[in-house]
Amino acid sequence: MTPPDLPVRYAPDLPAAAPDAPDVDVPVDVEPPLDVPDVPDVSDVPDTAPAEPLCEPSPSVAGSNDFELIVGRLVAGQFTELADGEEIEIIQGPQGGVHLEVAVRLVPPAPLAEELLLTATEATTIQPCGGADQAVVGDFNNKKLPVYPLTEPGPYQSQKLLVIFDEDEAVHYAARPCAVQVTVAFDSDDGTTLAASATKPLYCVDYF
Repeated sequence: MTPPDLPVRYAPDLPAAAPDAPDVDVPVDVEPPLDVPDVPDVSDVPDTAPAEPLCEPSPSVAGSNDFELIVGRLVAGQFTELADGEEIEIIQGPQGGVHLEVAVRLVPPAPLAEELLLTATEATTIQPCGGADQAVVGDFNNKKLPVYPLTEPGPYQSQKLLVIFDEDEAVHYAARPCAVQVTVAFDSDDGTTLAASATKPLYCVDYF
């Protein structure tokens, strides 16, 4: 059976699309830029806080003392003279305190015995340096300290001198100038007491 012919329906013509609207500049209110003051570069600003000065050195030389006295330290058993302003580490002691480790070398005016017994050995740490606030903040004292000649005859050298600080925490003394002042004395063969002292300006640091 043949289906009847269905009427064909046509969609009505749609109206043409409206043309694109022309570009129109719409005014936009723009805020004026803020007047921000220039910020100075703080990296170029010098630190106005006054730095603590180094202590004044007082080297011991023959003539001003009975003999020459050199303040240094032992590195792997070898004596090294400390330079003015050199960093010196604050050491944590086994009993909870803190100290500096120094050593001395002395050059007597004449050859002496193989072993020399110092009848007075005093080392003190000074901080701050100068002014009314200068104070002794650490000390070492020994009335019978043997020293031995490096050569025969020649200069004598001590072992480590532990200059113990008054306070047990390094924070009281670290990152500041300090000084170690050492005075030693001994009796010569003729019974005369010979003495010398030296002051070494340093910079106390705590590496831990």
